[in-house]
Amino acid sequence: MNGKAKHFLKKVWRYCDARIDSFFQSLWILFCTAIPFIISRAFVQSITKDIQNGFVSFLINTFEYGKYLTAVVLFVFSLLQVRHYNKEKTFCTRVAYHNYPYSYFYYCARFLGYKKCALYRVPIGMQYKLIVNSTFEDYDFGSCEEASENVTVDESKGGELKDTTTDACLILIDTYEITREMIPPDYQDYYQIWIYKNNTLGARSFSKEFVKEICVTISNMQDSIKTIHLFATTNPRHNYEIAKATFSTGGRSNIKELVVYQQSATASRMFSKNDTKKIIV
Repeated sequence: MNGKAKHFLKKVWRYCDARIDSFFQSLWILFCTAIPFIISRAFVQSITKDIQNGFVSFLINTFEYGKYLTAVVLFVFSLLQVRHYNKEKTFCTRVAYHNYPYSYFYYCARFLGYKKCALYRVPIGMQYKLIVNSTFEDYDFGSCEEASENVTVDESKGGELKDTTTDACLILIDTYEITREMIPPDYQDYYQIWIYKNNTLGARSFSKEFVKEICVTISNMQDSIKTIHLFATTNPRHNYEIAKATFSTGGRSNIKELVVYQQSATASRMFSKNDTKKIIV
C-alpha cells in the first residue's frame, strides 16, 4: 500500500472515529423506532401461542393495529435514554479536527442531548457560531492559564475610516503572529484595527486585559459599521469571552454581521476569503 492510500485510509478512519458515538446513538434510536414494523403479528402469535391471557392479546393487537403508537413510545424511550447518557458527556473530545457543518453540532446538542462541547479542535469560525447561538450549555477550552498583559491597538495599517464606512477588519493576534500579507488582498484597503498581546504572544494563556480592550474597541465603533471581518489567532477561552461579551447581543448592537476567516495550514498561513463563517449577530 502506497503512502497516498495510507493517508486516505487514515483520514477516513479519523472521519468515522470522530462521529462514531453519534452514529451508533442515532442508529439505536432508529432501530428501536422500527421494532413494531420489524416484528410481525405472526411472530408475536408464534411465541405466545401457549399463553392465554388478556395482556398477550393486547400485545398482539397492539403490534397489528398500534404500530405507529408503539413506534412513537419506543422512539421517545430510546431518545430519552440516549439524552440521559449524553448529558454528562463532552462533545468533540476525540483526537481529530472537528470540522463539521453547523447542522451536525445542532443535531448533537439539541437532539442527542450533549450539554458541553470542547472547542480546542473546532475551527475558529464554528467556535464563534456555537457560542453566539448558545448551541451548547457549556464549553471546554482546554488548559489555559491566566496571564497579565500589555495590549496594543493599531489602526494605522488599513484604509481610512470614513463616515460612510460599513465594514471593518478586526485582526486579533494571540497564539500566533499575523502579518499584513496574510490578509486577503481584497481586504487590504479596508479600515483595520489590529490588537496585539505583548507579554505572552505565542503562549496559550487567558488575558482579561486583552478581552477588555477588544470589547471596548468593538463597542466604540461608529454606528455606520455593520459588518466585522475577523482575522484571529485567538485561543478558545478568548473566543468565548469575546463572543459572549460583544456578539451575543440579540440584535441590540449596531454590528449586524460577523465574518470569521479561517487561517490556512500551509506555510504562508494566509487567511482565505473562501473559507469563512458568517454569523448574524
